[in-house]
Amino acid sequence: MRKLWIAICALSMIACKEEAKNYVTFSGKIIDKNSDSIVLRTQTYSKTIKVNQDGTFSDTLKVDAGIYNFYDGGESSNLYLQNGYDLNMTLDTKMFDETIAYSGIGDKTNNYLAKKALMEETLFPPSLFDFEEADFKKNITEINKKRAEFLEQNKDIEPSLYTTEKEDVDGFEEKMLGYFV
Repeated sequence: MRKLWIAICALSMIACKEEAKNYVTFSGKIIDKNSDSIVLRTQTYSKTIKVNQDGTFSDTLKVDAGIYNFYDGGESSNLYLQNGYDLNMTLDTKMFDETIAYSGIGDKTNNYLAKKALMEETLFPPSLFDFEEADFKKNITEINKKRAEFLEQNKDIEPSLYTTEKEDVDGFEEKMLGYFV
């Protein structure tokens, strides 16, 4: 009897174990929508998702983990998708970058990307490449310091994205100096 009870308990634990999803659920609501559809794309992937009259949308996607471009017919933003995410996005197109927000599984990583884009809009002065070399270097160093601080405040993002972002920060100054001629 005892062995039967142990076997039943073991089977119930196995049956209750949730399998990892091999897809992403992506849904949301867009206020003042620009189009009747949105597009998610990379260089090798493109998916058009219908946006309902009330601005809501939802789809299930099988993806390779990585950065995807989200385009609503007027503006675009980057987001990170990987199978297993259950991600919900909200945005008001009148203030696209200021209002884009995510909830659900994958929200921390995607809110990081949204806030990073908003932050970087203010970091780069329009006349950056008009500076003399010494001022250019000083500005680039200061910009990268802020980028590094922001990344460190968001260490809990998807580890593979954190690694990529860290490499970008570490190589940023040298890369930017290569543009200064």
